Amino acid sequence: MSVVRHFRNYASAGLIGSLLGLATFPLLARSLSVADYGLLGLVMSTATVFVAVGKLGLQHSLVRFFAAEQESGPDQLKAMLATISAALLLMAFLFTFIWLGYSTFIVPTISGSAGATTLFLAATLLVPIKMLSSGLQNLLKANEDSGINATASVVEKLVRLALIVACLTTIGLQATNVVTVSIIAELALFAIVLHSAWPFLKGMVPKLQIVTLTPLIMFGLPSMAGEIAGLLLEVGDRYVIEAYLGAESLGFYAAAYNMSMYLEWVLIVALQAAMIPHYVRIYEQKGEAATIEFVTSALRCFVLIGVGIAAAFCAVAPELLTILAGERYLAGQSIVPWVVAALLVGGGTHLFAAGCYIYKKPIMLVKWTLIAFVLNILLNILTVPKYGVVAAAVATFVCYVVRSIGLYRDASGLLPILVHWQSVAKALFCGVLAWALPAQIDIQFATLSLAVKFVVACSVYITCLAAISSEFRLLLGQGTSILQLRLKGI
Repeated sequence: MSVVRHFRNYASAGLIGSLLGLATFPLLARSLSVADYGLLGLVMSTATVFVAVGKLGLQHSLVRFFAAEQESGPDQLKAMLATISAALLLMAFLFTFIWLGYSTFIVPTISGSAGATTLFLAATLLVPIKMLSSGLQNLLKANEDSGINATASVVEKLVRLALIVACLTTIGLQATNVVTVSIIAELALFAIVLHSAWPFLKGMVPKLQIVTLTPLIMFGLPSMAGEIAGLLLEVGDRYVIEAYLGAESLGFYAAAYNMSMYLEWVLIVALQAAMIPHYVRIYEQKGEAATIEFVTSALRCFVLIGVGIAAAFCAVAPELLTILAGERYLAGQSIVPWVVAALLVGGGTHLFAAGCYIYKKPIMLVKWTLIAFVLNILLNILTVPKYGVVAAAVATFVCYVVRSIGLYRDASGLLPILVHWQSVAKALFCGVLAWALPAQIDIQFATLSLAVKFVVACSVYITCLAAISSEFRLLLGQGTSILQLRLKGI
């Protein structure tokens, strides 16, 4: 199946990117002060929100409408691309100035941390570059050019790592230098995806056409609102932590949260990037029944594999955080299981709520994400001052669960995706064992402890789940057969 190849490409890029990130992470965490590390994460997260707003959700429209326009003919596809290009160029220009205003006038009023305004201003160019890159990446994703996107992602992280090392060995590493490095790395990614997408853009003149733009905006704006609400759900607690506990506590939280995000890059982002264009194409070509069958099967595999990966990650989180960031960040280890659980729950959204994407009803996603965001802020304000950063992580998990339950209930009316709750329960039971048993291991050396705990966690999960789940045994058999064929060169 082509979707396996696309997932392999995105997952490979995510894995390589995570390894490069694991090399970058300790350089930043150990070279910057805890407060500067926290502020740097705040700037990058805020820039992501600005980029999401500025794109108007057009990247989602591109992925959703591409297959249909391609089936209609080259003229329709060219008209859509010309309109999206014009809109993104205009919004990139506008939001550059909005960011400048926000950095100059708003940041000083909401942050008491020294240097926050300077850091925000230094990141100005990130906004237009990331907006335009996103449009190009989604064009390639819609065309299922997963290999190019994967390569560009890896190159961006390689450039970032190389420049950070260069700064460390020459002028030293400061937060503003890291922002500059990020801008250069994003430019490298932009150059690659622009070159790869050029066959679609060659000879095309960006032009806003209302007839073409209207359906794109009608789908894109609710999608944008959902994306923004999702980002605010991730970012909002950081502003609360910085306001109540200060930049240093934010640094502890950001370090542990960022480390947890490596799991999302390898598993969840790769799966989403491969799955959505694929099941949209299945729907356009084969209809609803085939789509339901495919997505239901994919969701079951996601649960069986994802819970195991998450459990192993949580089992080694203390050692991983110590090795990468140093013992001064170890106070943040308590949030990792909650954040990983939240990311795993959120990662299934594009599968169990596939009806939102298929039938162009992103308003459902918007509604429940906004509810989760508001609930998250309220829970943070009520609990963070008393219970600290772990309360923020617990609140995040609770809100992701609330969003998922509500969204699944609504989306099932559009496309009835079956959740095998028995499989979920079996995976969770084995996952808790795979996390809890390695925690009893006490080895003085962090590297050795990480290796032993990882092996134990994986062994416990695979053995336990294989013993009680015939579905998992079948999945293991299929995976083993594929591996054998690969090794034989077939």
